[in-house]
Parts: sequence; C-alpha cells; structure tokens
Amino acid sequence: MDYALMVSDYLNASDVGVPSYLDVPPERPSEFLVVELTGGAADDRVMRTPSVDVDCWAQTRARAAAIASDVRDALLTMPDSLPNVFGARISTTYNSPDMDSGTPRYVVGCDITANE
Repeated sequence: MDYALMVSDYLNASDVGVPSYLDVPPERPSEFLVVELTGGAADDRVMRTPSVDVDCWAQTRARAAAIASDVRDALLTMPDSLPNVFGARISTTYNSPDMDSGTPRYVVGCDITANE
C-alpha cells in the first residue's frame, strides 16, 4: 500500500482546505501540503506502522503553523474514517522554512498503525 498517497488523498478529502501533493508542484499554490513516507516497519504479515511527514507550506509562518494544527487534527481522525487505519499518533510538529526559497513551512510527523 502507498501510505503517502493514502494520507494525501485523505487530507484532500478532509476539511483542511489546502491541496495535498506527493511532491512540490511545479507551479506552487500559495498554500499546499506535501506528504512523504519517512519510515516505518512491517510488524508482521498484516500490520504495518508507517511514518509520514506532512509539510505545510504557506506565505507566513503563522499561517503555516495554523495549517499544521488543522493537519494534526485531521490525521488524528484517520482511524475513525479509514477502514484499514487503526491508529494515528502525532510524533512531532516543528517549524522548518524552506532553505532555498525562504518559504514558511511547518512539518507534522505522524505514526500510523494500519493493515495491508
């Protein structure tokens, strides 16, 4: 299963209201999300514990932080909404402005418990 795609699709269908992608789009919107699989394990033949980061891009640091808060809330509801997700835990949230462009960005890390 492509867990980054699953999370991106979930965020696009959520009330966050910011488009989510798997890569930075060539023509950047003023606000957007990028979901990346950052790790995880196969606990057994069925259970997986993938980790994802959601980069929250915006025009100001305050707005990026606000989007990150909305993303955290949305990620925590995944077990209530997706049949193959049994847990979601926010592992970190931090300010990480893009070094190349200087664009404000917050990162939300989430550990997921899911099955194939």
